[in-house]
Order: sequence, then structure tokens, then C-alpha cells
Amino acid sequence: MAEPSTIYKLAILSLLSHSKEPLSNAVISDFFLEKDYTDFFHVQQALSALEEAALVQRQSAHNRQMYSILPAGEETLRYLSGKLNQDVISDIQEFLDRNQVSIDEENEIRSDWFQDLAQNYYVHLVYRKKGQTVIDLTLTVPGKEAAEAVCLNWHKYKEPLQETLYDLLIK
Repeated sequence: MAEPSTIYKLAILSLLSHSKEPLSNAVISDFFLEKDYTDFFHVQQALSALEEAALVQRQSAHNRQMYSILPAGEETLRYLSGKLNQDVISDIQEFLDRNQVSIDEENEIRSDWFQDLAQNYYVHLVYRKKGQTVIDLTLTVPGKEAAEAVCLNWHKYKEPLQETLYDLLIK
């Protein structure tokens, strides 16, 4: 039988491989904690090791980290799939099926801010519905506090803003 750390890594690769969208650190951790497979610390160690080995890719967006599987991760999973218990695979599929709506919602609304070399702040906002991009907008803002406020408010006001933009622009 494989070492627990190997099983954790394979389970993460399987989660990412079976998911339609990138998964947040929180969703990945929730799977392990919900099933009582391991603790948060071991999940973070496994994620870090997978990232260092270039099997998964982490994308940071302001206050969350999203993970997706890379081709080398898919290949590793195919090669070592026999080491992952069928019960774990069933648990992964059941978890993804049960949480697909929240995973989709998490990927539908994105906001991030960044600063360029000239010290200008920008906010990038994305709103998708059923996989289709509805709004993809980049705004210049006066500073870090404004950028953080826009990111926070985007999640609250995306739909009324979309309606207002359409009303104003389609007249």
C-alpha cells in the first residue's frame, strides 16, 4: 500500500482531474476534512509538493488560490491510478457531484487587483454565467484600498451592475 502522503497527492490530482473547473484551496481541503482523511496541514503539504513538482498549477487571485491539474499531473495520475482505492475515487466523484453548484459559482465570479511598475492600481473583474463570459472588465482605481473595496463589492453587486451597463449601453 502507498504512503499516506502519496495517497493525499493522488487524491488531489484525481479531484482536479475530475473537476470541470479549477478548485480553490478551501474546496480541496473541505474534501479531505469532510471525509476525515487527514488534517488541513497535510493537505497543504501535499498541495505544495504537487506544485513544486509541476503537477498542479496555482493561480492566486487577491484572497484565494485556485488549483488546476497540469498535463504532467494527468500523466502521473494515469500511471499511479492503481494506488488510489476505488472507495476514495467514489468519494471524490460524490463530493464533486454534491458540490458542483458551489464550485461553478466560485469560478463564475472573479475579482483581482494588481499594481503595475508605475504604481497604478487596476482591478480585473469577471462575471460568467453557465460558462459564458458576461462581463470581463479592467478598471483603474486610485489605490490599494479602493482596489480591495471594488473586489469585495463586485461579488455583491455584479448582477445589478450588469443590468445597469446593458441598459446604458444598449439604448
